[in-house]
Amino acid sequence: MFLSEELPEPLFLALSRQSQAFFVICVAIQAYYDDSESLASMEHFDNALQTFQSELRLRIETFDVSTFSAGLLLCNLCLIQGRAWTMFLERLYILYQLETNLSHLLPEADHDPGVHNVIEVMARMDMESMVIGRVNPSMELWRRLRKVQKGWMSGKIGGVEIVSGMPRTLLDIIADVGLYDAQDVEARLWAWPGEVGLSVQCLLWDCWRYTAVLDARRIDRIRKKKQAILNTMQRQPEPGPTASFPSREVVLCRLRAAIYALYNLLGLPGSRNLPVRHGLLYPLVIGSLEVPLLNANSDWKLAFKEIRAEFLEKDPVRVTRMVDEFLDEAWKEGTDTFDIDEAARTRGVEIAVY
Repeated sequence: MFLSEELPEPLFLALSRQSQAFFVICVAIQAYYDDSESLASMEHFDNALQTFQSELRLRIETFDVSTFSAGLLLCNLCLIQGRAWTMFLERLYILYQLETNLSHLLPEADHDPGVHNVIEVMARMDMESMVIGRVNPSMELWRRLRKVQKGWMSGKIGGVEIVSGMPRTLLDIIADVGLYDAQDVEARLWAWPGEVGLSVQCLLWDCWRYTAVLDARRIDRIRKKKQAILNTMQRQPEPGPTASFPSREVVLCRLRAAIYALYNLLGLPGSRNLPVRHGLLYPLVIGSLEVPLLNANSDWKLAFKEIRAEFLEKDPVRVTRMVDEFLDEAWKEGTDTFDIDEAARTRGVEIAVY
């Protein structure tokens, strides 16, 4: 989901006035959408990068929301072009000393909501499972941010995170996918009590919960496969006890049903302004990697194929085409251990699925 598409227009204009880098990066994004392969588009990217770097050097002594937002927008520019971008997140994290400085930037009393909002957006972008082909490891900024909030008298902020449209309590769990024990994370996902919302929102949240379950299992499966290859000549340890969770087939069935119901509700009043279509990218990608199950259930496979085609038609930028190519590779391989992260790293791209 692209930050430039989700910011309220007054805030968008205000940031453009306060930061030359923010404005120049917006121009570069539009130039890429207008003509992605042109020399002018590449020149706009170079200008955007240089302008941001110059502005960052001038404003590094203080936390400037507009410049920080420009840095996040630069990540989105790289993202839609199919470039690596997590190094820019890491640079912001290091330069602003977010590992140790969060509590100073966000004191309990009188903290700047703008500062909190941009750090929260960055924390969501930094989540381990939200980036395919990640080069720079997650800084676990979401967990650090929530730890700071937990120390406030009012406690951690609840409700829905505005850009992703996800409940913060669900993001608390999704942020740990790929970083912590898969069974522990899955147990938390099944125990998540949910939130009150519109029908469209509730279905989208179900999509993400089921997707996160499949994703946690997928990551664990690939890691065990790699470990088994490394330990081929060694005696393998006996597998530990497996928690009694629903089968992958049941989870994928629920995911497919939630996606189908969601599409039927998209035309209802009140749903058009919700971040729903981009929110389906994570379920689409992870669900599509369950290749043996899709091959065994042709109607499920057809549903995912149709959604992939719609994404490609409505957003035919390079990164969308590459996602489609990776999923084609997975379907040709025919296994449930296709390493889409390695496929992306081999091509030098990092793809966000938030």
